[in-house]
Amino acid sequence: MDVFVHKDRKNSIMYEIVRIDLTNPALSVFSMKSKPEWQKSTTVKAFAKRTNADVAINTSPFYIKNYILPWSKVRPCGLVVSCGEVLVPPDERYCAIAFYKEECGFSAQIYDSQTEVLLEERIPFEAAGGFWTIFRDGNIRQFNNIKDVRSAAATADDGRTLYLFAGTNLTYGECAVIFQKLGADTAMEFDGGSSTQLVINGKNTIRQSVQRSVCAVIGFFIKKSAE
Repeated sequence: MDVFVHKDRKNSIMYEIVRIDLTNPALSVFSMKSKPEWQKSTTVKAFAKRTNADVAINTSPFYIKNYILPWSKVRPCGLVVSCGEVLVPPDERYCAIAFYKEECGFSAQIYDSQTEVLLEERIPFEAAGGFWTIFRDGNIRQFNNIKDVRSAAATADDGRTLYLFAGTNLTYGECAVIFQKLGADTAMEFDGGSSTQLVINGKNTIRQSVQRSVCAVIGFFIKKSAE
């Protein structure tokens, strides 16, 4: 895993990118055991601590049972697959990223619609929903130029390399340009705004005055070799 940090204080832009070699045989990928019904939420930092994840990021948007109560229960809006089991059904409106076990490590693929994931011949080992695909095959897709805190992912090298991203004061298009310059094949947006949480080695990269607990998280762990 490699980490890149960019800070532009003049324009209030900051982002961090994690690059993960998915072919690493020591890599583990795992999701929060989300449910389709109302459930308690958690922070990504708490999830990472509980699972010993080196890196963890929030994924699917979610419904909140009572917006007035900060401790209100939530449920995911979109696909969650964990250990080959579909825990939350897909939402055709939104995109998804799926991780497949290979002879050595994993591969990843981003789908424009979550329903496409379950049409494949094999069910992914892990999968997580997001909002929309912002970049594919060299083409940046057009969205409204709204700046916000962003959480995103991208694949490169035919799914062998994964980029995870969290940044402030960015549009979808600006995120897409960053991934394009990195040489990514495809990029997607996760739930952003106050849901954005990218935790690296136990530290949250984005500091916000209001940060929601979430109910959909994916984590990554690399087993350290014995000395």
